[in-house]
Amino acid sequence: MASNFAAAPAPQEVDVLIVGAGFAGIGMGIQLARRGRESFVIIEQAEDVGGTWRDNRYPGVACDIPAHLYSFSFLPNPRWSRVFAEGAEIHDYLRSCVKQEALEPYLRLNCALEQAEWLEAEERWRVRTSQGEFSAANLVIATGRLTEPKIPPIANLTEFRGRRWHSARWNPKVSLVGKRVGLVGTGASAVQILPRLAGEASEVVVFQRSAPYVLPRGDRFYTPDELAGFAADPRSITALRDELFAEAELSIAARRRRHPEIDLLSRRALDHLAGQVRDPELRRRLTPDYEIGCKRILFSDEYYAALQQDNVRLESTELTHISDGRAIAASGASYDPEVLVFATGFNATRPSIA
Repeated sequence: MASNFAAAPAPQEVDVLIVGAGFAGIGMGIQLARRGRESFVIIEQAEDVGGTWRDNRYPGVACDIPAHLYSFSFLPNPRWSRVFAEGAEIHDYLRSCVKQEALEPYLRLNCALEQAEWLEAEERWRVRTSQGEFSAANLVIATGRLTEPKIPPIANLTEFRGRRWHSARWNPKVSLVGKRVGLVGTGASAVQILPRLAGEASEVVVFQRSAPYVLPRGDRFYTPDELAGFAADPRSITALRDELFAEAELSIAARRRRHPEIDLLSRRALDHLAGQVRDPELRRRLTPDYEIGCKRILFSDEYYAALQQDNVRLESTELTHISDGRAIAASGASYDPEVLVFATGFNATRPSIA
């Protein structure tokens, strides 16, 4: 079969070409650099490393895995400021990993993958990028699944007269202070955004397609003594990481729908709801009608409190269409937000480069 590549200068030859400079790509690059046996390059279509932590800059963005677990085991960070790191701190950590491991010469930023073709006769990949061509014995796809924002089908969305954006494309130039805002979605991003949004906007309506299960997060800042201990004794970080890993492993039985583990997890979430929300009608609308685990379980200490603020309203049906510039829910209720924020996740089932 004829190649689709036009005549061009000889491609740069490498043993390994890595696509993406998020956690996976950087981690792979570090291990290759430390081993020192293979030539490699990391291509990244954006202007900086960091992946989802570079792109997601919405108010309150953070990881729901403890920071000492959500980091490279081979590059522990004694300076994590809190149990669950915020996005900017994670992004800084990844940048520091690149600098500490001297990965800059292997990085090609603003370099997008355009085409990759396996050449059977040569037993190599021919890769075309926006910065030229490569020939690689191995092609590593490290592009993740949280890269392409998903906007649900909202009829007549283009007729909305206000501003709108996805949480992963946050517009920092638009102040939401005193604005009427519609927050579309009640998933992992929404539960982080709402507490910050409720503190700024004059009105917030939350469009809920289905109620999530929410577990308490238990976040806090590390004390000065704890930080000093991490810096003085790296073994304490390893011990904490092992403890966090063992704790996370305990949830596997619940994920496999084993009883009584899944029942205990469900009870913990519903007890959290009951303890946070006193109004029985609001609690009813926030109670999931499916088995725990069918959707992503969320972690928040602030979401339910934010929903009960005077300037926040829960619309317990999804946003379906725009009519005369107004946002219409499936219930028929009509709202007049000045800004729509879509916290509606990503197209995660199929990689964009497939």
